Amino acid sequence: GEIIEENPFKLEKREYPVDYGFPIRKEYNFNFKLPEGYVIEETPAPESLSMKGDAATFSYDISKENPGELIVKADFSINKTMFVQTEYSELKAFYNAMLKKCTEQVVLKKSSGQ
Repeated sequence: GEIIEENPFKLEKREYPVDYGFPIRKEYNFNFKLPEGYVIEETPAPESLSMKGDAATFSYDISKENPGELIVKADFSINKTMFVQTEYSELKAFYNAMLKKCTEQVVLKKSSGQ
């Protein structure tokens, strides 16, 4: 499963509020085993995003402490259920920043012993 595939907010301007109905909290933990003979060369930097007043938050981190394993952890929360029209551009920008982080790539390389 993916954390976010696309930004659901595509309009430049919105004429009515965004109503989530209830707060949302999603935690993602993905464990990947590296192919034999490969090591991690580069990973996206950790990041924390938040909207004003922590109305929405997102954190993203990659652990590569164990050789041969990659762990991606992300937390996504919508803490406020109603976003009025004047908050739409900030909500859209928050989703764009979250999408950008989630599409950054992990770079693997063949280990020198292979």
